[in-house]
Formats: sequence, structure tokens, C-alpha cells
Amino acid sequence: MSNPHTKTLQLGKVDAFGSGRRINAVEIEIRIENDGRRLAITGGIWNGRHTDYASCGQNLDQIGRLFPGSAKVQRIVKVWERWHLNDLRAGDPAQENWLRENGRGRDYTETVDRLAEAGLLVHDGYRYGSAWLSEELPAEIVAEVQSW
Repeated sequence: MSNPHTKTLQLGKVDAFGSGRRINAVEIEIRIENDGRRLAITGGIWNGRHTDYASCGQNLDQIGRLFPGSAKVQRIVKVWERWHLNDLRAGDPAQENWLRENGRGRDYTETVDRLAEAGLLVHDGYRYGSAWLSEELPAEIVAEVQSW
């Protein structure tokens, strides 16, 4: 793997857990890996002493709720939701588009059941979840991410 392009965005401090004080620093780490073919994003919300994360990983919904008035954070969350690990898709483009429009299940089994009901569990000979498929990261997304 080639050297990734990594950027950590410091979003400021918020009252993430209802303490009444803005003591929780929030950050988002963005990595463009594999020669620009993969986008990986993780979030971190620090405890008040900044000694450990109180929340980290795929906490995009939580971070989005903490910054409702920030157009930039809301855009990052949209890109995160759409393009994170774009080279590890369980579905082909038709399956993934249907799931984006209609929602995934709570787990793999429910997602498979929903696709089966929609007649999309097997599409063009590909069964959802039988391999990891790659969706090319658009150049405009790479450029936008690098501009943050």
C-alpha cells in the first residue's frame, strides 16, 4: 500500500454528553489510501480531560448532530456516509443504489431480506454480499476531501 494522504480536522469543543460544559473536543480523520482509490473516515469525540475517546469510529450521525449549523461538517458527514470504504461494497451498483434510496436493514440478514423482497438479492448474476466490490472514488470527491 502506498503512503496515504491523511488529514485530521479539529472541529472544536462541544457538550457532547449533556454535562452543560463544552469540554469534548471533536475531530475527524480522513485518509485517502491505495493511490487515491479508497476513502476512509473516522471520528473521535474526546473525554473532558482529553485522555481517551468517549466516542470514536463510525460515529458520523453523532458528529452530525453535534454540529447542526455547520455546512462544512454536514457536507463531511454526507461524503463520509456515501464514500467511506468505497472499495469494500457488498452490493453491485444497482443493489447499493436501492439500499441508499430505501435504507439498509439493521444487520446483514435484514438487508438481504429487504433486497430479496425487492427482487435485487441477485442482480445480473451477482448475489449481494458474495464478494467485496470496488466503487471508483470520483476525482471531484478526492479534490473536495483534499481541500478540507
